[in-house]
Amino acid sequence: MVAGGKSAGLRVTTVTIQCFDCKTLQDVVIRRHHRPPELAIYQPSCERHAKHRIALWGKYGPCPVCGTPMEPGNIIGTWD
Repeated sequence: MVAGGKSAGLRVTTVTIQCFDCKTLQDVVIRRHHRPPELAIYQPSCERHAKHRIALWGKYGPCPVCGTPMEPGNIIGTWD
C-alpha cells in the first residue's frame, strides 16, 4: 500500500515511485524538515538500490507486476 503520489507529514515529504527493476511501488522520502527551519531535499530513488530504474507513479497507474489498472482503495490510516 502506498500514498499514490506526494504526501507530507510533520518531518518528511514523500512521493510514490515505481521501481522497474524491483517491480514495486514505494513511498520514498524527498524532503526532511528540520529544526531550526532547514530543509534537506533528496532525489527519489529505489529504497533497495539507488541505481534501479524508477519513475514517479501517478494515482491509479497500472500495477507494476501485471499491468492491470489499479483502483483507489479506502484510506486505512494517516501518519505524521
